[in-house]
Amino acid sequence: MKFEYTNAKGTKIEFVATAKKKVYRPSGINSGDLAVRTEDVNQHISASYKITVLADGKEVAKSEHSTTKEWKPVKLGKMSAEAYKLPVGTELVRVNSAKFVMPDDVRAAYIAWLDEVEASGETEETMAFRAEVEAQNSKGKAARLEKKIAEAEAQTNLPATKAEAEKIEKRQKEFLAEEHDAEWAEDFTRHIYSVEELEEMRARLAELRVG
Repeated sequence: MKFEYTNAKGTKIEFVATAKKKVYRPSGINSGDLAVRTEDVNQHISASYKITVLADGKEVAKSEHSTTKEWKPVKLGKMSAEAYKLPVGTELVRVNSAKFVMPDDVRAAYIAWLDEVEASGETEETMAFRAEVEAQNSKGKAARLEKKIAEAEAQTNLPATKAEAEKIEKRQKEFLAEEHDAEWAEDFTRHIYSVEELEEMRARLAELRVG
C-alpha cells in the first residue's frame, strides 16, 4: 500500500507499507499481543507492519512495528519545536530518525491511509479466527440476554416504559437508603424491568440468533 505527496520543497515523498497478520497459538505464556482473544487467552492475532519512506525514489527511512501508532503525526511541544526549528504545535510524522511535515489536508488523508494499512493483511486463517471469536462473543451475549429475559418474565406487573421502571427503581433505592444507608441501598436495589425493555431484549436476542 502506498501514500504519496509533494512537500513544500517540491520533493515527492512516498510511504510504502505492508501488513502481515497471523493467528498466534503459543504453547507457553501469553506474549502480551492482545489484538483479539478467545476463551484461551494464549490465542490471538499477531500483527506486524512495515513502512518504507522514499524521497524522489530514494529510500530515506524504514521501520517495523506491531501497530501503526508509531507513524501517526505527533504535535511538537516547545522544546521539540525549538530543536526542529518549527512552530509549537506543528504535527510531525517520524519514521525512525526521519521527520516529515505535512499540510493539514495531506495529513488527514495520511491518517486515514494508516487506518487502511492497519485493517489490511488479513488471511483466510485470521478471518476464520475472527469469525470464531465473534461467534463465541455472540453466544456469550445471547446467554446473558436469556438470563435477563428470564428475570424480566419472572417479575409481575411490569411497567410499560423504561422511564416508569426507572422511577419505581429510584423510589425503591430512596426507601432503602432511609431504612439503612446509601451504600446498602445501592447494593440491594433490585432492577425493575419494563415491557419496553423486555421487548428490546427479545429483539436483540433474535438478532444474535440470526447472526
